[in-house]
Parts: sequence; C-alpha cells; structure tokens
Amino acid sequence: MDTEKQKWEIVAKRAQMDFLKSTARYPAFVGGWGTGKTLFAILKCLQLCKKYPGNLGLIARKEYTDLRDSTIQDFQKYTQLKIKEQHKEIEIPATGSKILFRHADEFNALQNINLGFFFLEQADEIEDENIFDFLRGRLRRGTFQQGILTANATDTTHWLYKRYKENTNNKDYALFEMTTIENADNLPELFLNDLTKLQSDNPAIFDRYVANIWGVNNTQFLLLSPADLESLKGVNFIHPHTKKIIAIDPSGGGDECPLMYIANGELKDILILHEKDTMKIVGHAMLFAEKYKCNNFAIDVIGLGKGVADRLVELNKKVIAINSSEKSSNSQFYNKRAEMYFYTAQLIRDRKIPYIFDAETRKQLSSIRYDPKTITSGGGIKLEPKDVVKKRLGYSPDRGDCFVYGQWGLQFVEEERKMGGYEDYEEETEKISIWAV
Repeated sequence: MDTEKQKWEIVAKRAQMDFLKSTARYPAFVGGWGTGKTLFAILKCLQLCKKYPGNLGLIARKEYTDLRDSTIQDFQKYTQLKIKEQHKEIEIPATGSKILFRHADEFNALQNINLGFFFLEQADEIEDENIFDFLRGRLRRGTFQQGILTANATDTTHWLYKRYKENTNNKDYALFEMTTIENADNLPELFLNDLTKLQSDNPAIFDRYVANIWGVNNTQFLLLSPADLESLKGVNFIHPHTKKIIAIDPSGGGDECPLMYIANGELKDILILHEKDTMKIVGHAMLFAEKYKCNNFAIDVIGLGKGVADRLVELNKKVIAINSSEKSSNSQFYNKRAEMYFYTAQLIRDRKIPYIFDAETRKQLSSIRYDPKTITSGGGIKLEPKDVVKKRLGYSPDRGDCFVYGQWGLQFVEEERKMGGYEDYEEETEKISIWAV
C-alpha cells in the first residue's frame, strides 16, 4: 500500500475478481482466513453505489459489536471514508448513494426500507435463514438489486451449505470459493508459517478456516470435551498449604444461583439456590462460608451479583469481583469470559484439577464452544454468546460459569498453612454433596 496516497495494491485472484464482477442476484464469497472476502465485498458495494446513483445499501452482521470492531473499521480503512457512528450510516461522495450499518436484531426497523443491495458479513454466523430471506424481501430499489454474502465454510446442516453448496442448479445463488493458501502471496510470511503449525495442532480449524472444507462439524470446536473432563479421574494432589474460595454466580429469571466451595482446585461442595433476593443470597453465602471457615469469594458482579459482592465486602469478606464481559487485559482474548474459560480449560487439560464430582457441572463445561475464526482475526479468542449455549442446553450454564469463577479467583487467594500437616478436621471429613434451597 502507498501510505501517502492510501492506495491499496493487491494481486487479485480469479475467484476474487469473478466474485467482484458477478451479476448474480446472490453472490457469496466463501473462503479461508485472509482471502480478502471483506475487501472485495466492500468494493462490490462501492461499485453499486457508483453505477446506480442514489442507491441505498445495507451492510450487516449478526452482532453489532463485531460489525463495529471489524467490518466498519475495514470499511473506513479501505475507503478512507468516515462513518457517522451516531447514525450508523455513510453517504458515498459524488453518488448520492447511502449505506446503512446494522446488526441482526435491528432488521425489524427496516420493514419499510427499499434496498438496492445488502452485504451480509460472516453469514456463517447467522443460524436463522429467515434473516437472509427477510433481507431478500427488502431488495426492491431501482432496476438492479443484489444480495452479497461473505462466509467461512460451514457444516452440512447450515442453510448456506444447502443453498450454495448443494443448490448448484439455481443460478441466483453464485458461489465463489478460495483457500487461504491460494492467496498466499498477499499474506504475511509469519502468518503463513503459523498455519503450518495450526494444521497439526488443530486439524478441524485448519480444514474449515484455511482449507475452506465444508462439512466440518461445529462440535469439533468445543473448548473442553467430555473426555477431557473424564481424564481427571484419579488425579490427586497433596498440598502443603490450602487455598480455598467460594464462587457465586447470582442469576435471576429462574436460572440457578450456584455457590461452590473449592479448595486447591477441587470442587468440594455445591449449594444451589433459586433466589433473586440479594440479602437472602448473602445470608446463605455467610452460612456456607462459616461451614468451611472460608473468607474468600469470587462473584459475578454483573446485575444481581453487584449487590451480593458489595454486602459481603461490608461484612469484611475478601471479594474478587468478576465482570465476565469486560475487556481482557490479554490481547489474546476477546473478553474476560474467554480468558477465564481458557485458563480453566488449560488447568483441566494439564490435569491440575481433581475430578469434578458433579455431572451437571461437567456437562455444562463440555458444552462451551469457542469461535475459531477469531483466533487470528486480531480481536482475540471469543466464546460463543451465552444465550446460544443456553438455547442449546435448554438452560443457562450457571454451574459451569461458577466453577470457572472459582478456579480463576483462586489465583488471588492467599495460602493457609495446614496445622500439624492436616486440614481442619471438619473439612477433611465433610462428605462431598450437592444440596439445594
């Protein structure tokens, strides 16, 4: 790129140019990392703005956070145009055309808008094909309309696979594919070298996101497998000192509110509440803490949990406040939730945690999936949204979250020296249990 003129120079490949020139109603560019999907889709949008003055287009992604932090930034970088963040739109100079930027939850606000084109970024993130069909219904502006898609390859159950990979006879759906390696001369050498290592470290990610192979099942992107958790059987440690904590995940809306007593990484006991009253949760927490002579707490302070944490601080308890949605200080992770889960997963894979006796906690931990396409995107590793996990399980993964909070919080707990080489007698003889209130 010529930085003075802000001119981007790339060696365009056949698939990229065919996609750019396509006049099919719904062209889709499905390719591996670094294949220029976003760049060439933006170029198509600009072409449509220029060729049809007064056009109205939409650039959309499932989550506006992702749209803002990736697609919008890319649009501004490639075009040198500044998007009006307040209105989430931009007018293309000398064309009279305008582009809106929206996410899936805002599509209902587009009921009365007639579009000349739309660009659905990372369409593989969209599980509901009705979103695509809704946008199809908005293409009613001018003499030429086009729905542009970019995506990574999916498994065989996804609507993209059915409409583009299987549906080869419908000329409205034009599929253009490319592997990362086919665009190698436009990519950094360090990135390409790391892909060689990735192929052996995680073949499933390589197959889908580099080799652009369809049919790789989503279950292969589990953060922890049931086998990982079963491998903890027989793990036992003798610790000269004790680190213990009570983790709490206060939840409203009918979800569980688990309290977990964890000592030296081992889940010793669980108290399950179905309670939304802050003071009642605090009361149970105090009794639970007294039972194990534990003064340390790790608490999710989003929503209901802040009141619980504040009250426990007033009662002179050491509270490690956890906001799972806050930005991680480690750029490798998208947010604190991803960082804590990956930290706990590593402890489990390294067999540094004894076997988790509660089957439901194990089930929830092995239901968490990560988003592999974020690994090299620069935005940090990201877990799938919690509401997606909840939809798959049928309930919120509160026990899994609580266990992770406890493991994370133990890092910040002071060790307690054993008396005469033994723990307090009551704790050593306490029967492992789950009890609910």
